[in-house]
Amino acid sequence: MNVLYSWCLDHGRLHAYRAEEDAEVCTARRIYLDAVSREAVMNLKETCLPGVTFFSDLEPIVQCILIDDPEQRVMISAGGGLVPIDTPDGERGR
Repeated sequence: MNVLYSWCLDHGRLHAYRAEEDAEVCTARRIYLDAVSREAVMNLKETCLPGVTFFSDLEPIVQCILIDDPEQRVMISAGGGLVPIDTPDGERGR
């Protein structure tokens, strides 16, 4: 079973979803994390977003990306880059 992880910038915590459809339960701004385990996700989050808990903790450029297009979903890839997720058909993009 695939698990989709995201850091919720409103709740200030990690969300884990069993399916893409479940990810719509929380509609707050969030950043998806591309990792296969909770431990790997938290390591990635702390490496790429150190000290970030809430939206206001993000660098201004990242805030602008998320404000510019509220429907745009972004993910931190395993390599540490911030990339858009294209999901017109519900599939997680890379």
